Formats: sequence, structure tokens, C-alpha cells
Amino acid sequence: IHLPTGLKVSFDQMQDAISSSRVIYIGETHDNIEAHRVQLEIIKDLTRRFPGKVSVGMEMFRRSTQPDLDLWIQNKLSLHEFKKLFRKDWGHGYALYQAIFDLMQKHHIPLIGLKSAIKIEDQFRKDESSNENDFPEIDFNDLYHRPFSMSIFGAHQAMEKPYRMLLLWEETMAQTVAEFLKNPSNLNSKLVVLAGGFHVQI
Repeated sequence: IHLPTGLKVSFDQMQDAISSSRVIYIGETHDNIEAHRVQLEIIKDLTRRFPGKVSVGMEMFRRSTQPDLDLWIQNKLSLHEFKKLFRKDWGHGYALYQAIFDLMQKHHIPLIGLKSAIKIEDQFRKDESSNENDFPEIDFNDLYHRPFSMSIFGAHQAMEKPYRMLLLWEETMAQTVAEFLKNPSNLNSKLVVLAGGFHVQI
């Protein structure tokens, strides 16, 4: 459905509309197999349209694991080690993404880890930093984002710390996307971002 008009569109019409963008966000419900099927079809079609010019960024992997993700896409990291990496960064649910991973490895589609490193998260929780560049720029009082998020979390003091961590995750993901776009080597590339629908809609 094309939301601005309410019109029903075909898959090809949808792809025609989104493929002009350099960044394509696909929000998901993490345990919904249909959401991952749609992601697979979109990535597959973009790869057909733009061979060698598509990368995928995933909330499920941390920025700190990028060297291992690069090895995996080059077939230099075993499947066992890759699954272990997924469990370490995300937890359960590898099978839900398996078809996407298989497609990416087959076509050597770069995989970009978007989420903040554990070390950075620990420093952020303690409000400690040895470098002012450790954390992305964060607006703690966004007039839309904060009320919307807190209405879901429950607007009470106990949710302040989880909300701050949410901001770190989202701003780190946004920072990673921005860095991808600024990198001259990605000038003609597109980035498909797979992240929770909550992160995407706000």
C-alpha cells in the first residue's frame, strides 16, 4: 500500500519507487517470518537491478564486529563462527535470517554492523568516556521522539535509563548509515537497513 495515497501497488511498482533512494529502511517485527521474507525479496530484486552496488546494514550486529563481518562476506569466516557471532551480538533467531544471509554471501553483498559496541554501552551507562567522540551526538529531549517512546515504555522515572540506551542504539545506527553515505567508495551504492519497526517509524 502506498501510504500517502492509499493505493495498492504491485511489487515492481514498489521497487521502482524505493530503488531511487540511496538508503532503504525495512522495519521488522523480529520474530515475524513474513517480515523476513519481504526483506529477502526486496534485497534480491535490488541486487538484480543494481549488481555489486547494494550493501545491507543490520541492527543485529555491532559496529565492533565489522572486521569479522567483512571476513564472512569473503568466505573467510566459517558458518559456525558466523552463527556464534550472531548469537553474541543478537541472541536467538538465526534461522529467521538464514535465507537473507545465504543470498548475501552468494552475491558478496557487504554486511554492515549498525549497533553500538558493548564497551561503548557500558561507558554510556556509567556516563564515562575517555574520548568525546566515543558517543554519537544525542538529543535527549526531542519534542516528538521522547513523548512517543515514553508513552510505550511507560512514562515514569524507572524507564529513563532504558530510554537513554534506546537513544544510543538509534543514534549509533544513524551515525553508521551517515558514515556509509559519506564514504567516497560508496558513492554509487545503496544501503538496505534492517532494523526493528519501532526504530524505523520514529
